[in-house]
Amino acid sequence: MTESLLPRHPHRISADGDDEAARCGRRLAKFDVIADLKRVHGVLRARKSTQGSGASSIVSRRSILPTVKVFISWSGSRSHQIALALRDWLPTVLPAAAPWVSSEDIPKGARWTFELGRELDAAKFGIICLVPENLHEDWVIFEAGAMSRSIDAARVAPLLRDVAIKDVPGPLAQFQCTVFEKEDVRRLVRSVNQTSEAPIDPKLLDAAFDRHWPDLARVIQGIEGTRRQAVPAKALVASPAAPHEDLFKEPGGLPREQTAILTTLAKNPDVEPTTTMMAPAIGENQTRTQYHLDRLRERRLIDYSLVVGEPATYYLTGVGRAYVVENNLI
Repeated sequence: MTESLLPRHPHRISADGDDEAARCGRRLAKFDVIADLKRVHGVLRARKSTQGSGASSIVSRRSILPTVKVFISWSGSRSHQIALALRDWLPTVLPAAAPWVSSEDIPKGARWTFELGRELDAAKFGIICLVPENLHEDWVIFEAGAMSRSIDAARVAPLLRDVAIKDVPGPLAQFQCTVFEKEDVRRLVRSVNQTSEAPIDPKLLDAAFDRHWPDLARVIQGIEGTRRQAVPAKALVASPAAPHEDLFKEPGGLPREQTAILTTLAKNPDVEPTTTMMAPAIGENQTRTQYHLDRLRERRLIDYSLVVGEPATYYLTGVGRAYVVENNLI
């Protein structure tokens, strides 16, 4: 028979001098503790059942971690590929990082200027991907100016690939530049980490950086290896120039040879041709073709890419693309 929790004689004193009421109180307290433990155990079981698998539990915990919005600016094909590589790589080293690249992260149907402004306002850090081809691009200068107004100037960093710090033009030289080499990129990642509300321990960050740096270096090296693949001249969609007596009858006062060059570049967006490739495409010799390429560069309608030991290759700038569209050249 279970012993009653209530004393039969509340004021009876036991042989050892202990009050029976006191002993009863201790037994009640013991049962209260057990009940509390059972309640806690029940709550834990309920939470475990609602969390599901371990993967979903991890996602749930990550979703409440503070993030660092990183705005990555780019212009031109190579700069764009570097920006995409950074976007994919940075969170593997710094999980709190939330990189944003306009070509990938603006939803279809969204107002482009609105989304751009909103992301700039939310960003805590800005990275500008600079290569020789886009140093003087109007769009790069525009986004750098927008960043300087929206983000603390100390948190905007041009990332240089094949560009010397001394060659960075005035509007961009105000920012602390990062050269694309391991230790300088490490310092860049540390700076991004410092803007987080819950920064990672520097030793853990360095260990993650050392583990994942070869991945980024390999991707960037791959970009370098494929961007200048030899393309035969016959692969270009030709746009022959008109006879020389009609040189100055194109929109904007451009000679027809130069209009033909712009049209050829516009029709071949995935190819950066050399002078040798461009000459037969527009029906001119190399000397005349080079002359007109130089004049178009002076007008900032085209620019070139340079790699040591290789001929220059040419591409349309933002101004050139606008000219082609506004004058219905394609």
